Amino acid sequence: PTLQDKDDKYVIQVATPGVKQQHLNIELVGRRQLVVSAGMRKTAGGDNKETVEAGDTDQDQGKTHETQQVAETKQGDVESALSLRKAVNLPQDADIDAISLSYADGMLTIEVPKRTKSKADEVDEETAALESDLKRKRASVEMIRRELEEERMAMLEAESKLREAHAAKRLRIAQERRELPISQSQ
Repeated sequence: PTLQDKDDKYVIQVATPGVKQQHLNIELVGRRQLVVSAGMRKTAGGDNKETVEAGDTDQDQGKTHETQQVAETKQGDVESALSLRKAVNLPQDADIDAISLSYADGMLTIEVPKRTKSKADEVDEETAALESDLKRKRASVEMIRRELEEERMAMLEAESKLREAHAAKRLRIAQERRELPISQSQ
């Protein structure tokens, strides 16, 4: 399948040769992977039985994966078998709630509108802005905290020098000795 990017939608066309519409199974896996599968066995009596194939997935947007098996066998009453599995990962802006399907002449067409900016997107943008603002404020607070710590260390050093200066002054004063003359009385 190919994912075509139109102005307002994505269009996926899947060729399903030899598969009838009632044997197609279209599933949305998770929120982004669209899987088209079909399986059919033709028995000798003409009965068709549907089977669903499983396969690997890839998370890359717009990537497609195919598994096709056509096997002819004559075991028991099975004449032939066909299984098909195709997957495409939808882009983030795909509106998965409004997918439309049409089937004609062995071609399945899937249309997925693009989402317009929703309230959830606005909330996500607002949340991102708030987280960014909070991160900026935390960085600012951290810078101020560091500056305050540096100022506190400088203040402690200045207080220590002041104490030393006071102690030295007291020591000088204590060591000062002057003799005082005794005056003679008359």
